Amino acid sequence: MKKADQDLQQTARSKSSSSKRTLTNLDRFAPKITFVLFDEITENSPVQSRTRIFDVDHYPEDKELYESIKARGVITPIVIRDLNTVQSGIQKRGERAFALIAGHRRIEAAKLAGLKGVPGILARDEDDHDLMTLAENMGRRELSSYERAVAIHSLKEGRGFTIRKTAGATGLSSTTVARMISAFSAPEKLQEMWKNGSLTVTTLEVLKKHWDKFEGDLSKTTLAKVEKISKGDAKDLCAQLDTGTELEPALQSIGIIEQVKAKLETTSINTQKNQTASTASKGDKTFKSEQKEAIIKALRGVFPKIKAGQLNTLFDLAIANNAKDIEVLWAAALYVSRGGKLDRALGDTLKMLQDRRIRSLLAREVKLMRQVSSQLQSLKRGDKEVKHFLQAIFAGS
Repeated sequence: MKKADQDLQQTARSKSSSSKRTLTNLDRFAPKITFVLFDEITENSPVQSRTRIFDVDHYPEDKELYESIKARGVITPIVIRDLNTVQSGIQKRGERAFALIAGHRRIEAAKLAGLKGVPGILARDEDDHDLMTLAENMGRRELSSYERAVAIHSLKEGRGFTIRKTAGATGLSSTTVARMISAFSAPEKLQEMWKNGSLTVTTLEVLKKHWDKFEGDLSKTTLAKVEKISKGDAKDLCAQLDTGTELEPALQSIGIIEQVKAKLETTSINTQKNQTASTASKGDKTFKSEQKEAIIKALRGVFPKIKAGQLNTLFDLAIANNAKDIEVLWAAALYVSRGGKLDRALGDTLKMLQDRRIRSLLAREVKLMRQVSSQLQSLKRGDKEVKHFLQAIFAGS
């Protein structure tokens, strides 16, 4: 009996010891939460890159965040790093110092709501604080192209990382990181447009070999034209500059598509009010906005790889530009189905259709694609081999 009691006591001590070890391990990884006064946050993250951290008038997401915090307070704690060098003893509130890692927008919203502080999670010393800030920013309100690049650039320079190592740390491709870093070498005027959202980093890259053309004094008219160019326009502009054309004349040349559109605005519309998509797809020349649903359905039947949203955009662009010739819409859809850019589809198609030979080629190709679509729809379920063969031959079907 005595032996049994000793065994029970030994088992109890063993379980108690194991439980303490488990609690110790859990405690080591458990987040430590404290209430932080705004005055105690004395340092910001070096990779915080937002040009506008918080603006309720400019960003709907910021207004929603403010309204939520005003009504319910800060539910999700911010993340901070302890800057106090003294690790022993109890530190009084108001005498502490913290660096902010994540939660910049929550703090600004809380200040606007009249709060004096917010709950905060203390980051561990072994945590990568810069990457935590970067991850927080990319997961919250969307960063602009410029803000994202600033964060990447700060991380790379601050750590002395290579392009490849920066890419690995952020989850971006080396090409994307290299493009962002390179953009900071662009002329000041182009960087300003990038910062304001007028130009994308990819457009800057396209223009790179002609960056020297954007140095020095440029007229307001020239700058206004540059601000409006897309990546596709930038390629056209570079093609002009490659031939030795000066910047101003080259910019004027990429406006040809708009002139073609303007000419088409004089085209009269003779479509019958109750015309259906099926009759329109069989050769009627014009269409109206009320036919949108039926026409998009007909287009998707022939070009199933084009998303409905893209066809909606294409249709709306055609209506907005008064390019209501059904031939234009079918040719533009063909262009997108073959990998053409949606933002260039209507403009390029309008331009190309001015050439009678190209118009004839496009009409024949559209007709052929309709025939392929009809053939595919008539196939039985067991004819997968034929279906795959036709889809491989006739791209976009």
